[in-house]
Amino acid sequence: MLASNAPARALYERIGYRPLRATSYFVHEHPETLLPEPTNVAGLRRFQSGDAKALAEVARRGVPTEVQTVLPITHHELTGSAWADQMLATESAAWVIDDGSGPKAWVLAAVSPATEAAHLSAPIVDGSVTPEQATALVRVAGAWCAAHRAPRLMAMVPEENGRGRDAMVGAGFHDVLPIWTLYRPVD
Repeated sequence: MLASNAPARALYERIGYRPLRATSYFVHEHPETLLPEPTNVAGLRRFQSGDAKALAEVARRGVPTEVQTVLPITHHELTGSAWADQMLATESAAWVIDDGSGPKAWVLAAVSPATEAAHLSAPIVDGSVTPEQATALVRVAGAWCAAHRAPRLMAMVPEENGRGRDAMVGAGFHDVLPIWTLYRPVD
């Protein structure tokens, strides 16, 4: 629900819903400004399917327990959806920052002729990754989208993902729409 819609939130809370997390839509209106793609980023490489389990663990460490209980993070979420990609004629690519001991940051980019914006995942960023590396990771994904002629970029990033949010802002994204996820515990 929109964060600004206090009457709706009050109604949902009266019938037992509770706030779970705040999330924001981040937008970049001029992806062409991310070209050329950054080079020589320490530890940057393409995502490999074997990276998913380690990255899911990095993501889980940054999520509050209540959120993880309601919306568990699994490594399957990091490998994309072949069915959805086929239905929307989507091209996607993902990158990681790997310090030599395994991946510590990740972002996925997807472009489709069926949508008006390319989509970036919420970046996963471990505390050992520098802000410069995290921003460069997002810039690489944005440049890839720009090279695929995406007219704009968007991403949904939870409030608790401070490192990911900082990387988005560092790459030129801005927060345009805060929303709340509410849930109702089932007895």
